[in-house]
Amino acid sequence: MPPLRQRSEDAPFLAERHLRRTDPSRVWRLSVPLRRLLVSDALPWPGNIRQLESVIERARQRALTADPSATVLTPEHVEASDLGCDRLIVPAPGLGPDPSQPICAAFRIEKD
Repeated sequence: MPPLRQRSEDAPFLAERHLRRTDPSRVWRLSVPLRRLLVSDALPWPGNIRQLESVIERARQRALTADPSATVLTPEHVEASDLGCDRLIVPAPGLGPDPSQPICAAFRIEKD
């Protein structure tokens, strides 16, 4: 099976599956901007699916902290550091993705 960075279009499906498995009492949805962020080719996903699950779990925790009745995850629930970059650049609502605009600015390089 190829790594997640080579099949980023699967990221939203995998994220929703993780949410159903870890929090079956709630019907979670991913906002359109978050879906766009997750499928971005700019994200290298060095930790593969485990990294995606960690990002989604942290986002879920942030969403529930902000609103205990939350059921929608948005880019505001994701921190740049979760994705291994210094800052996220999320397109404004209603705008389509701009391929010339990076999603994640200044990726940090993990050292062993």
